Amino acid sequence: MRWLAWLVAFWAATGAAHAEWYEASGPNVRVFAEGRAADAQKLAEQIERFDAALRYVRNLPPGSTNPAGRLKVYVLRSVDSVAKLAGRASTAGFYVARPGGSMIFVPAKAGFGSNLDINAQVVLLHEYTHHFMFRNYANAYPAWLAEGYAEFHSTARFEDDGSVLFGMPADHRAWEIFAGERVPMAKLIDPMSNKLPMEAIYGRGWLLTHYLHFEETRKGQLGAYIRAVNAGKTGSDAGEAAFGDLRKLDRELDVYAKKRLTGLKVQAVAIKPGAVTLRTMGPAEAAAMPIHIVSTRGVDADQAKDLLPRARRALHPFSQDAFAQGVLAEAEFDAGNLDEAMAAATRAVAADPKARQGHVYQSMVLAAKARAAKDTSTETLRAIRAPLFKANRLDPDDPLPMMMLYQTYVETGRDVPPDASKAILYAQKLAPEVGELRMLAAAEYLGADNVDAARTLIAPLAYNAHGGGGEQMRAFMAALDAKDAARARKLLVDGPRKDAENKKD
Repeated sequence: MRWLAWLVAFWAATGAAHAEWYEASGPNVRVFAEGRAADAQKLAEQIERFDAALRYVRNLPPGSTNPAGRLKVYVLRSVDSVAKLAGRASTAGFYVARPGGSMIFVPAKAGFGSNLDINAQVVLLHEYTHHFMFRNYANAYPAWLAEGYAEFHSTARFEDDGSVLFGMPADHRAWEIFAGERVPMAKLIDPMSNKLPMEAIYGRGWLLTHYLHFEETRKGQLGAYIRAVNAGKTGSDAGEAAFGDLRKLDRELDVYAKKRLTGLKVQAVAIKPGAVTLRTMGPAEAAAMPIHIVSTRGVDADQAKDLLPRARRALHPFSQDAFAQGVLAEAEFDAGNLDEAMAAATRAVAADPKARQGHVYQSMVLAAKARAAKDTSTETLRAIRAPLFKANRLDPDDPLPMMMLYQTYVETGRDVPPDASKAILYAQKLAPEVGELRMLAAAEYLGADNVDAARTLIAPLAYNAHGGGGEQMRAFMAALDAKDAARARKLLVDGPRKDAENKKD
């Protein structure tokens, strides 16, 4: 794959390696953008405004996250750059949830100004809403509602007087609503329905969410449905308990689709967004950002080898900068160069003893070498954990070192000590949007026979519109609902079974 080489070369050819980059930070978000300081600050302010309006409507307290947990928004030069980074054509923006920090990638014209690309704005707000949901709600949401809720807020309109309008018509879903594949209501709202057409989940899901928000005769029914789903009701039972006759709801929704739809206005006086601070990133950071963006999105072995020569050239002048050397350590590690990665990570820590990425990659190199040598000695494990303990002390609320420490016990077959068990549960609460942390925490709960807590964590993953694990996940949920902790833990730890993988629905 040569698109990575194209992307980084594009930055270099257009002078991006020497351009000014800015970080605009609020309580909930960190925006990294190249070009104009005002654009970075405005985007961060509008996201904080969006978040504050959401909190007002949903009656939630103000958000404030430590730097390691704040959502990172990376602003790329164009929609084409975003699509190439995503590896999917016509992608205007995308979201990645990681224990080391969740992130959204959007193009430069996805800001909230006069040059706004509406598709990119919709994607940004849609994905931010997903992030918001996972971080603020423990409930599981079936696919139609998770996507419908995100679409409902994605069309938000920011008024000059400071107010925000939610629930504006999703014109980009018009074809899906009027010409897309028709799915009966009973199937659409079944929490365990799989292989639903995306136009039904997004289009009809948005319409149903909108209808249940504004139709007076349906007030309270959406909450009742969510409670029924989270109580374990499946099939159409949850829907019928909350909505009554589902065929009648289908007919009402068809009529509603043809009406002129209204929105919900949140007055400026009710919105209290967090303050945003702006800083100009230094020359080393500016040189490292194009490499960092590609690496942090994730690369495979071939892509890592394509990226590495450019990383070395760009970062060679900054051997005493902690951020640049942390980025280089990641690039070297991804390319399989363990000694070079250790050297870069050590330079990062020497430049700044508080550079958590340097400590993390020191541990990752030691762990990779131990795996290759099949060395699980106590002395080696102590050496692997030492940098992680340092990183944890530097920021006790960073989920990544906690997760990596936990895995040093699980992966080597050792009993997990109580402190590590508590830490993984705490890490999951700090980053509830990360599926990997949910799975690890669920395994801990199952080990303690707390099936209900495990189900609360896993249900949102099982209902994911983009794939919930197929038959293995269905079997896992069935075990949870049967209160069979031993079988559920086996399915969770062992992964998909071959016989389940080969079954046809």
